[in-house]
Amino acid sequence: MGGNGWAIWDVRKDEWRLVYAEGKCTDGDTTVNVEEFKGLERALRYLEKLPPRACHVFGDSKLVVGAMQGKMRCRTTSMQQAYARIVSQVARLTATIHFWHILRDFNQVADKLANMTNG
Repeated sequence: MGGNGWAIWDVRKDEWRLVYAEGKCTDGDTTVNVEEFKGLERALRYLEKLPPRACHVFGDSKLVVGAMQGKMRCRTTSMQQAYARIVSQVARLTATIHFWHILRDFNQVADKLANMTNG
């Protein structure tokens, strides 16, 4: 069993406003990285509903962020499929998307949501 969590923040100057946050539990065989891709997939799906503008995606999975930045390759079939779905989603968005790797300590909202689904 695995889980993932994500949050969308509206950041303007010094003001941070939580727009939406979600945690999901997944039954069955999964990996942490596949779950990270699933969380990203859900976040991008939510972004499709919002007005287009530049978007910065912060994630604590070095593999997922590295793949989205074009710096790393997904080696397993499940990861390649997840990556392909995300690339397709990003191509449909009219906003410019930037991907940034951050340490888990700076991703506490998403981490707590993911842990709540497992527990």
